[in-house]
Amino acid sequence: MKLYSFLITILLYFNLSAQNLFNETNSAEFANYLLRSQQYQFAAEEFERLYFMSPNNIFYATQILSAYQQAGNNDKALVRYHFFVDTIKNSASIKKEYYKILIEKKHYNTVLNDLSTNVLYSTQQKNKLKLSALMLNKEYSKANKFATKTQLNDSIFNFLIKDYSSLKTKSSILAALLSTTIPGSGKMYSKEWKDGIMSFIFVGGNVFQAYRGFKKSGIKSTYGWIYSTIGFSFYLGNIYGSIQSAKHYNEHIYNDFYKKVNAEYYPNFL
Repeated sequence: MKLYSFLITILLYFNLSAQNLFNETNSAEFANYLLRSQQYQFAAEEFERLYFMSPNNIFYATQILSAYQQAGNNDKALVRYHFFVDTIKNSASIKKEYYKILIEKKHYNTVLNDLSTNVLYSTQQKNKLKLSALMLNKEYSKANKFATKTQLNDSIFNFLIKDYSSLKTKSSILAALLSTTIPGSGKMYSKEWKDGIMSFIFVGGNVFQAYRGFKKSGIKSTYGWIYSTIGFSFYLGNIYGSIQSAKHYNEHIYNDFYKKVNAEYYPNFL
């Protein structure tokens, strides 16, 4: 389907232009059209041809990286970046595409290391991107120290770090202790009400059945020992489950916070 669309595009382009389509100006226009119409792989190939025609052209090199990155071919984009960085010096636009690729691959530490030696950006630009990389890498304490040290006046960061410090998480130890005392209460503490109630019913029901068995037949009651074993297994499982519930609750809280971080700081690299 993509090939069919590409062929149609070429035919239309031939019909709309009486000039030589393969001169550099028209080829560049066509490559930009492919990029705008989200035919990223074809755009990358066309810009590669243009770069071959005009080596060391910073614009073509930048567009090649952008096209590969948007096509989801980040590994190829990195290979091309390392080629360009050896042949084209001091290009801020190429460096920007490099950071986009790294952020897409979640290589935040590589971004931080590269920014430390980057002479193409101003100190203010580098500090802003360093803060963004730290936040995206979930290094909130380091980000806070960095912002304080560099005296960054970032209202969004101030809001987010305050929001982070006020997150109300659940204690796994407390959840375990609660369920040890009252089965299911640890899960209720972590807002898993249905699971908590079911744990209480299962453990309580088996304890009651074991009690009936021992009361009727004494300590040798098979019925009593069966339900005791089942009940004790549920009891231990309920404690373990309460610990996991607290962890899942906290994970959900942190994931929601990270969505805010990503929404604010990811665009800084685009």
